[in-house]
Amino acid sequence: MAASSRPQSVSVYPILSVNFVGTLGFSIVLPFLVFLITRLGGNALIYGVMGATYSFFQLIGAPILGRWSDRFGRRRILLLSQLGTLASWAIFLAALLLPVLRSHGPAGRPVPRQGPGRDHRWERLGGQRLPGRHHSGG
Repeated sequence: MAASSRPQSVSVYPILSVNFVGTLGFSIVLPFLVFLITRLGGNALIYGVMGATYSFFQLIGAPILGRWSDRFGRRRILLLSQLGTLASWAIFLAALLLPVLRSHGPAGRPVPRQGPGRDHRWERLGGQRLPGRHHSGG
């Protein structure tokens, strides 16, 4: 039997690893999604819609990525898919950290909130009184 007539072996490990990363990401976010939605004022309907969004876009994106995979090659499309996943995680992380970063000053210490009755809590955390500001409680 000639070497050219032997069927070429295809590795499924890249496909399995991409599927694993996608499933792992979804299973990490889903339990915390309840807390994020309730903290932002959502209810069970919003949670259901947000949970179904991932699967809905998988339904739309899978045939498109399959067509592109046939046209441009599996490895290129898997790499593009992973770069898209990386970008989405970066956006998600930035959205989670933005409120925390905005509430801290340049030195990394919490910034006191403006308004009456809030400075006494700030002082208990070790904050300094700022000159020229009205400080209640303390």
